Amino acid sequence: MEIMEYRYNSLKESIVGYEKTGIPLVSFDGTSFKPTGYADDLGLYYFVPKIVDIFEVTLDQAVNIVLFGVIFSSFIIGLLCLFYLFKSKVTRIFALASLSLISFISYKVGGIYIFAPAIAISAVPIFLIVARDENLTKKGLIFILFAGIAIGISNSFRVHSGTPIAIFCLITLLLGARFGRVEKTVSLAVLIVGLLIPAIYLSIILDSRDAFLTKKIPGYQKPIRHNTPWHSIYIGFGFLNNPFGIEYKDQVAISKVNAVSKNVEFASEEYERILKVEVHNLIKEHPYFTFMTLASKVGVVLCFFIIFANIGIPSSFIYRKPLWLDMAFALTIISQSLQGITVMPYHQYLLGFFAMSALFCVVSINDAINNGALGKLTALIEKVNPK
Repeated sequence: MEIMEYRYNSLKESIVGYEKTGIPLVSFDGTSFKPTGYADDLGLYYFVPKIVDIFEVTLDQAVNIVLFGVIFSSFIIGLLCLFYLFKSKVTRIFALASLSLISFISYKVGGIYIFAPAIAISAVPIFLIVARDENLTKKGLIFILFAGIAIGISNSFRVHSGTPIAIFCLITLLLGARFGRVEKTVSLAVLIVGLLIPAIYLSIILDSRDAFLTKKIPGYQKPIRHNTPWHSIYIGFGFLNNPFGIEYKDQVAISKVNAVSKNVEFASEEYERILKVEVHNLIKEHPYFTFMTLASKVGVVLCFFIIFANIGIPSSFIYRKPLWLDMAFALTIISQSLQGITVMPYHQYLLGFFAMSALFCVVSINDAINNGALGKLTALIEKVNPK
């Protein structure tokens, strides 16, 4: 499976750095040590060198193990859970088709973008099963814990790829679960612990990495440990042709920052502050351009929603689901769409949105079938075309 060229080259350096130091997230470029990767996408740089070292495989093989393994395992987990949840053959056919489509698209896109759909199609069905049970069991707690850990790990591979799913899980446990308040409190606590474990572990790894590089590199400056949203938001205004010279290219944002203040380090706090001000000024001074840009992106996102949710949309209006379930899907799908709306509505950025829209379709169809939709449809067809 393919990944972006700069990530591939960075992985080469991180493998050499790990071989020389035994410390994760340290790269070696042939002359000196340096921090690995970017602050918001460190998971791949942690796991791939580990796999290369443990299993003695090549870089390409290690990348395939991680990416294909995630796609395949999430497909199997999601499909088994949906088959367990839904007994209707029609629903199962839709579930199989939807998950197959999402997994195929993920495979074709590749890279770290696969984690958003993978965590969606694997974790959401698990929490639907847990919410259906009358009592919180030990098995349920284990599922919740590991789902939380998986969501946290997903966030380490692709920033906020698992955050919308965490929202779905929290709403499901808080409003949808049938068990009592004490059990809900326990389940929420277990989920939060699971979410925090990868973040805390990654922080420890980064502290160890920075301590090593501080000794090796005079005047070493620790990289920021959060993503850089204003960089992406600024160049995202290049979605439409405009007279401001904004295009969806990193160099556009870098040039804008240099025009304001030279010698500002890329992705630093000052870099982000400058772009935040520029975005605010653009919105304030050109509201019509801002509206048209956002409206155009929303239009593209809505088209994708219609494609992947398809007949689940009318089904959900005719046969109402529980309010908490509609709320969970709505908030999750909206949050999955935000990168497409604030940055660019490219398909690779919306894979998680596709997955949640497809799951919404499957759940809506199942509710319709449970409420007699197939019988009513058959009767309507016979009425229109009597034998």
